[in-house]
Amino acid sequence: MYVLFYPAVAFISILIYGPFGLVSAWFIILQQSGFVSVLMVRSILMPQIEKIAFDAVLSREFTDDLVLMGKLRRIVVVPFIVKFVRQIILVPSMFRLPILLLKVMMIFALNMIPFIGPILVVLFQAPSKGLHAHSRYYSLKGYDQRQIRAIYRENTGAYMGFGLMALLLEMIPLLSIFFMFTNTIGGALWAISIEAKNEKSKLFV
Repeated sequence: MYVLFYPAVAFISILIYGPFGLVSAWFIILQQSGFVSVLMVRSILMPQIEKIAFDAVLSREFTDDLVLMGKLRRIVVVPFIVKFVRQIILVPSMFRLPILLLKVMMIFALNMIPFIGPILVVLFQAPSKGLHAHSRYYSLKGYDQRQIRAIYRENTGAYMGFGLMALLLEMIPLLSIFFMFTNTIGGALWAISIEAKNEKSKLFV
């Protein structure tokens, strides 16, 4: 991606921003290449691998029952009418591609802003990235979207910080996939600490 796009982006950036365009173009390509590679790997290869890694970390600690209950919850026979209603609810999610493309275009446009552009992009993506770290945890717990939003509102700063560091690490060329694994493990360890706090709070009730 650097070889293909850097000359063109650098040329445009130099015309607009002068010599500083070389640095700005480098950050733009860095952000976009990391975003595209992570998006492709996460969409095609990582979902199942991340799930296995997350469950393995939870099981290694004291929360194997959490993994077991999450899996048993999916085994329970669900009535047909409930399945039908769930599918109707999920219909809007099938039209996410235009929204995703619009998001990519917005990110690219923000990246064109010299120096502060990449910073704005990272800040824009950090909350959802942090929340994604616990998507498997929420699935195992059986939380719905309302509960997840409530948890996020109570821990916005923590999710913002985690997402910020995760994005910065995954932007490093050649190491982005490695840091995707470490971020998954970090999210699992964070979930373990949450479960530990919940267990302690139950003891004092």
